Amino acid sequence: MNRLTGRIRAFTLIELLVVVAIIALLISILLPSLSRAKEQARIASCLSNQRSILQAAISYVMDKRSAVFAFPWGYTIDGHNPGVNLATEFIWGGAVPDKRRAEWDPTQGDNPLGYTADIYVITPTNRPMNKYFDPEVTWDDPNRVKPERARYRKPMELPEYFICPSDKTAAVPMAGSRDDPYDADTPLSTWEWWGTSYPINWYWAYYYYDSEMSDKPDLIGRVGRSEGILDGPLHRALLSNKEDTGSAEWIFFYENQLNWAMEGARPRGGEEDEPRMVIGWHKQENMHSAGFMDGHARYRYFDSRFVEGPGWTTWPNHPWTIPPWDQYENE
Repeated sequence: MNRLTGRIRAFTLIELLVVVAIIALLISILLPSLSRAKEQARIASCLSNQRSILQAAISYVMDKRSAVFAFPWGYTIDGHNPGVNLATEFIWGGAVPDKRRAEWDPTQGDNPLGYTADIYVITPTNRPMNKYFDPEVTWDDPNRVKPERARYRKPMELPEYFICPSDKTAAVPMAGSRDDPYDADTPLSTWEWWGTSYPINWYWAYYYYDSEMSDKPDLIGRVGRSEGILDGPLHRALLSNKEDTGSAEWIFFYENQLNWAMEGARPRGGEEDEPRMVIGWHKQENMHSAGFMDGHARYRYFDSRFVEGPGWTTWPNHPWTIPPWDQYENE
C-alpha cells in the first residue's frame, strides 16, 4: 500500500480576517431585510386586528344608527351612573387595565389623573362594542373594576385582536393640549395601560369654531355633554354625511401613535406648520395603520398637520355641509 504523505494547510490570518469580514457583511445586509420582513408580518397582524374591530363597529352602527364614540357622559348601567370623571378614546371596547398611569407617569403622584377614568369604572360587558366580538364578553371579571382594588393584582385578560404586536407607546394626548408626539419605541404599551391598542377617532367632534378667539379661530373646543354621550346628535350628523360619501376615507380606528399625531391637525388653507415627523409603531416616519368606516384597514402615509389628505380624513368629508364644519368649506 502507498502511504499518503503531506501536511494539512491551515488558514492564514489574512484569509481568516477576509472570511470574518464577508460573514459580517452578509449579516449587515441580511439583518435589515429580516427585520423588515418581521415588521411586515406585524403590520399584517395589526391590520387584521383592525379589520376585526371594524366589522364589529359596522355591526354596531347598523344596529344603533349611531357612531361608536368615547364620551360616556350621561351613560348609565342598569340606571346607575358609574361616576366617570375622565373620558377616553378607548371606552368603545377592550378591557379594564391592570396597570395605573401613575406607574409610568410620575407627574400623577398618589392620586393619578384618571383614577375614575371610564376605562377603570365601566366593565367590558358594559362597553358598546364588546358584545359584537363575543356575546358573553368572556374577558370580563367583576373583581377587576373600581372600587375593587384587587384589580391591580389580577392580570387583565384581553383577546389578541385588541393588541397591536408593535404597540410600544402608552402615552395618549389630552385633547387640546398640542403636545409633541411621544417616543414611538418605549417599554410601555397602550393596551397594557388603556385596555386596547386601538383608540377610536374622536377628534372630529373636538373641532369647534370660536369666533371670539381670533381672526383665525382656535379649532379645538369642547363637545357639549348633551352631544358627547355614546348616542348623540353629532354622531347621527356624521353618519348621515358618511353614508352618502366618504365611508372609505373616514378614519374610524387607528394605532395610538397616529391618535397622538393627529391631535394638532388643522384644516388646509391656514398658516401651515412645518411637516411633522412622527415615527409610527411600525418604525417608519409618518407611516401608520388605520381602519376606515367601510371596513378596510391600511398601512400608509399620513400628514398629521391636516385633518385630511389623499384618500383619508378625520373629519366629515367634503362637502362640509353640516355645522360646525360648514364654515371651512371654502378654505
